[in-house]
Amino acid sequence: MAIKWYQQMWVVVIVNILFLPAGILLILMNSRWPSSKKFMWIVLFSAIYIAMYYLTTHGNFISHNP
Repeated sequence: MAIKWYQQMWVVVIVNILFLPAGILLILMNSRWPSSKKFMWIVLFSAIYIAMYYLTTHGNFISHNP
C-alpha cells in the first residue's frame, strides 16, 4: 500500500508548526484589511489547522505499518 503525501511525517510536522503561525502573521501584517476581515481569516485558518491536526493525529490517514 503506497504512502500518500499526507502520511509523510515531515508534512505533518511542517503543517502543524508553520501553517497556523505563518497564516496569522500574514493576516495581521496586511494592514489594509479591516479588523473584522482579519478576524474572519484567523478563525478560518485556525479551523483548517485544527482539522488538519486532527486528521493527521487521530484520523485513519496515517498507516501504522511501514
